Amino acid sequence: MDGTATASSGRSTERQETFGYQDPSATLNSCRFLSKGARGDEKTFQPLEVPASYRTGWPEDMEPGNVARIYGRMARPARGYRTAPSFEDAVAVHRVIASN
Repeated sequence: MDGTATASSGRSTERQETFGYQDPSATLNSCRFLSKGARGDEKTFQPLEVPASYRTGWPEDMEPGNVARIYGRMARPARGYRTAPSFEDAVAVHRVIASN
C-alpha cells in the first residue's frame, strides 16, 4: 500500500494509520485516513470504522472539514474548555519533580 503509515501497539491491540493511500501527494489535512487494527490473536489488520458521531456537525468534504475541526479545537479554550495543560499545570509538575 502506498502512502505514509504509522503504527502503534498495545498489550492486546495493534493499529495502523495510513494517509495518502489514494493520492501520494496528499498532505495530512487533505485526505482521509485508512485505519486498520488487530486484537488478541488476530493475524491480519481489519478496517476500523470511525463512528459517524465523530463527524456530525462538520463539513463532509475533507479539507473544509479538517479546517473547521482545527478552528473548533482552537476556539474551545475561549469558551471555557481546556484542551491542553496550562502553565500552572507545568509549575505543579516541576514542584513535584523538585521535591524529590
